[in-house]
Amino acid sequence: MLAADWMLRLTQVLRLLPVLLVVILSTPAWLVWPFLPAARQKVVLEMVRELVVWTYGPQKPEQDR
Repeated sequence: MLAADWMLRLTQVLRLLPVLLVVILSTPAWLVWPFLPAARQKVVLEMVRELVVWTYGPQKPEQDR
C-alpha cells in the first residue's frame, strides 16, 4: 500500500515539472503582456489553456443523474 501511494506522488510530481518549466520560461511573455498585440495575447492565453488541460489530464464526463 505504501509503494502505491509513493508511486502516485512521484507521478504527480513528474507531471508538474514541465508545467513549472513552462511557467518559468513564459515569464517574459507575462512581463510584456500589456505591450503585446491582441493576436499575440490570444496565443499566450491559448497556450495557458492547453497547459491546464494537459496538467489535469483526461477527465471523466459527468454522468447524468
